Amino acid sequence: MVDGDDPAACDAPSASSETQRRLAAGLEGLPCLTRAVFLLHRIDNHGYDAIAWRCGISVDEVTLRMADALTGLRRSCDGHPSLVAHARRAVLPWRFAWMRWRREWQDRFLGL
Repeated sequence: MVDGDDPAACDAPSASSETQRRLAAGLEGLPCLTRAVFLLHRIDNHGYDAIAWRCGISVDEVTLRMADALTGLRRSCDGHPSLVAHARRAVLPWRFAWMRWRREWQDRFLGL
């Protein structure tokens, strides 16, 4: 793989702050498990088998998650965030409200 094809290469020290912002937004837009798999591999230098064991998924699933992460980050670095990233950001306030409601409901249910 050529360095220009690697989405993680856009976070090199010579990369512009705009590219770094896009990379951060791309990471934020990834699903939780996909982001964890990517960070465990690229930042913590774990192998696919160690990531699979740590996350409780198969090695094939790790491979698929890495491919999804690289595709999503490439699109983000190119300035084209995915539809999923837009949807996740749009739904975020509703998720927080739902979590708050569930926590309050559980407290009432348990009598706390």
